[in-house]
Amino acid sequence: ITYLDSDPYLTPETLYDYISRDEENSHTPISVILKGYKFVDFETDGTDEIAMSTGVYIWILKDKAELPSIEGFSPQFSLVEIDGHKYRVLYVGQAKKESLYDRVAKNHLKGNPRHSTLCWSFAAIMGMPYTLNNGLPKLDNNYCQQIGKWLRENCHLLYKVVKNINSIDDEEVKQILAFTPPINLNHNPLKKSDPFIQRVSKYRH
Repeated sequence: ITYLDSDPYLTPETLYDYISRDEENSHTPISVILKGYKFVDFETDGTDEIAMSTGVYIWILKDKAELPSIEGFSPQFSLVEIDGHKYRVLYVGQAKKESLYDRVAKNHLKGNPRHSTLCWSFAAIMGMPYTLNNGLPKLDNNYCQQIGKWLRENCHLLYKVVKNINSIDDEEVKQILAFTPPINLNHNPLKKSDPFIQRVSKYRH
């Protein structure tokens, strides 16, 4: 696990001013992650070191990872720069009713969409057959395992411990507004304008 330190003068209030532009693609914003987040590489770190505390987490894609397009529309990503390397931001979430470890290791990496909107979106994007029971998706365990395996093999994780429960929502929304991840629906300012995000929402219902 690597601790990430950004500009010491960077504060949550100045996050939205701390954005540069990719020289190769002026439409893709790059933001340096806020101080206090930890970087997890599942291949080398596993999940045991993820904090048993509440907080906010961010899924980022490895270089070769690709999401399928939906009806010909591909996801658009914001980038986060970590130690000089740029990663695509996939999803921002929170762990408020359980620990960060439980949320990531026992929900997301188990691939069960009933307990994870991230996994629900993946099931929809990948065209996996699921049924709705009282508004919650039910997916065959084989597909759940495929989702968990894909996340572990294609993603890294950033997380920040936030012990003040009342601050978690603000931290999560702040990061969603900054990065507009293609799998986040709630609070995403691109939900009504981005064709990929529109279709993620459509396929989840």
